[in-house]
Amino acid sequence: MELCTNDVEFDKRQRTLTGAIIRFIKDDLEAVGLSKEQVRELTANIAFRVASILDGSQIIYQRSSGQRLQPVVMFADDPDHKKLVTHKGVHSFMHEYVHAFADVAFKQP
Repeated sequence: MELCTNDVEFDKRQRTLTGAIIRFIKDDLEAVGLSKEQVRELTANIAFRVASILDGSQIIYQRSSGQRLQPVVMFADDPDHKKLVTHKGVHSFMHEYVHAFADVAFKQP
């Protein structure tokens, strides 16, 4: 396995992943017939929680052992997952994009 440090490419991919999370949540909430305001609020809140867990900014502990779980986000750069795109930082920060991306998602028709 090869790790490729590329901050620009990593950020593009974490932004794409964040946008996809928001779109999927939004679509599913709209399908159940909630009001636009409820969908907007729930989408942003759920996406923020999911992104925070995935990017490691939300601290989670395994109940059985008490061990801290620290996800590390990387993106496969080939079909065999032998080359992974990462960045120099401590962890991903995709939760920081959620509210701005949600605003964009709800302005689009």
